[in-house]
Amino acid sequence: MKYLGLDISLTSTGVVCIESGKIISQKLVRPKMEGRKKAKEIRIIRDMIMLEILKHNKKNTKIMIEDFAYGVLYMKVNGKPICGSVFEMGGLGYAVQIKLLEYGYEYQLTEPTTLKKFVCGKGNAKKDIIIKEILKRWKEDFDSNDLADAYALARYAEEVMK
Repeated sequence: MKYLGLDISLTSTGVVCIESGKIISQKLVRPKMEGRKKAKEIRIIRDMIMLEILKHNKKNTKIMIEDFAYGVLYMKVNGKPICGSVFEMGGLGYAVQIKLLEYGYEYQLTEPTTLKKFVCGKGNAKKDIIIKEILKRWKEDFDSNDLADAYALARYAEEVMK
């Protein structure tokens, strides 16, 4: 069985797939935002993410997605707060989930605090602590928080979606 972790973002989505605890694929999906209409941008990002997922057969791949961080009023893009982006992030998250349903993939959502607790033992761990805990626990080293989160999601899927 393969387990795929998906850390969805408008700017840098982490996609990591493991099999028997070993990474078999990893990708950072980094779209170039070119000022198109928002729905078109979201569709393009969704399709880029789906291209990575479709490399894995739906019959033997289970997917764990980090759920929305409810309570976040804005996101930062290039260090600047973008108020409307939480709605765009929600649109992208649901667009990916709808496509997963259409293609017949099995997936679950997990809260960010649950994932942090799984990796670090506490639900409010900072991003750099997650990377350190992954290195200590599973001997995998990541330069990207997005890939680290996606890897942790894949590991969590392996644990709870057997």
